Amino acid sequence: MGYASGTIPQLPINLALVKGYSLVGVHWAGALIHQPDLTPTIVAEVMEFLRDGRYVPVVDSNLRLDQCLEGIDKMKNQQVMGKVVVSLS
Repeated sequence: MGYASGTIPQLPINLALVKGYSLVGVHWAGALIHQPDLTPTIVAEVMEFLRDGRYVPVVDSNLRLDQCLEGIDKMKNQQVMGKVVVSLS
């Protein structure tokens, strides 16, 4: 979970206790700095999840390169739900 909207999501912690969930926080930049040797392994695992369909990213917009400023404006104005993909063609 992230908070690109600027608002940090609130989680009712009792759900984790009642349901037996585990909560783990990850700071990607910190991991890259403190454990750079793990980066290739993590990226390979994420790519495997994508190939196997275990992770399907939500895509808000598919834009051409000449539309990239439109995508930046959408993100800046918090009008995006998912990823903005910019392609050369």
